[in-house]
Amino acid sequence: MKTIRIMLISLSTIGLVSCSSTLPSQRVSDDPRAAYEWALEKLDNGKCLDASATLRLLSLERGGVQYIDSIVYNLALAYMCADNYVLAQMEFERIVNNHASSALVDDAAFGSAHAQYKQAPKNPGLDQQEATRAISTLKDFIAIYPRSNRRHEADELLDEMKNRLAKKSFDTGRLYLKLHADTSAMIYFQQIWDEYTESPYAARALWLLAEKAREEESWDTAIKRYEQLITVYPNSIEVERSTIFLGRIKADRARKLFASAERYRRDENFQEALEVYEVILDQYPEFERIEEVQSQSDKLREQLETVTDPSGP
Repeated sequence: MKTIRIMLISLSTIGLVSCSSTLPSQRVSDDPRAAYEWALEKLDNGKCLDASATLRLLSLERGGVQYIDSIVYNLALAYMCADNYVLAQMEFERIVNNHASSALVDDAAFGSAHAQYKQAPKNPGLDQQEATRAISTLKDFIAIYPRSNRRHEADELLDEMKNRLAKKSFDTGRLYLKLHADTSAMIYFQQIWDEYTESPYAARALWLLAEKAREEESWDTAIKRYEQLITVYPNSIEVERSTIFLGRIKADRARKLFASAERYRRDENFQEALEVYEVILDQYPEFERIEEVQSQSDKLREQLETVTDPSGP
């Protein structure tokens, strides 16, 4: 019995002198500041659950202390450390909403976006609603805190989120192509071009949009798409073929317009002929017969001005 009593006394003594062996509630009530520093040390050492337990109590029971924003911020970091991103986001938002004058407010705003980003599945094939929300939150952060020291991190996360959503749209578009649902496919490729222009999938999406327009003989749209691809993505592997197809379409369009203008001129519809010649001059300056177009345009313009000049004979 004496031996057991000595052991109990020894265990009690160890519990009193070792802060790590006390319950979070006891640490907080005994010495809040020491408990806070203890929690920070645990957080630094990767003891996320120990840190979060104490910081949570501090955030609830010591709401009036001057450093409450630091307590809440580090609680959010502890939740991030423990991969509890939902609770982390809530704590970061507490600072943004309740401590707007804190020096930590921009870090907390970024932390909220980062926690939202962490909740989005990395597999683009899965539901990406959280990624969409994270993009919106990151855009808000950049707009509100453009000079924050977290700006570079926010830009990187934003690019990653956009690329993830662009890949999801691109894969969906390709699936629709395989199913011969071209109209649906083009909606997804257009979305990539509209919303994720800087993603690695944008050039390919634009190429497929241009090819669809060429296939449907929507020449003006095809020309526009090829020109956009060449201008915006000059290093893309699709540029060479885009340049070839663009040249062919423009040459064919110019030849047809020239033939139309010549018919108008032979039928003495001079005003209509002049208008078509001017379209060729404006839109197809590389047309092989551009000098002839310029000559005919000048002659017709002079002829029409002579006819309409009231001072003429």
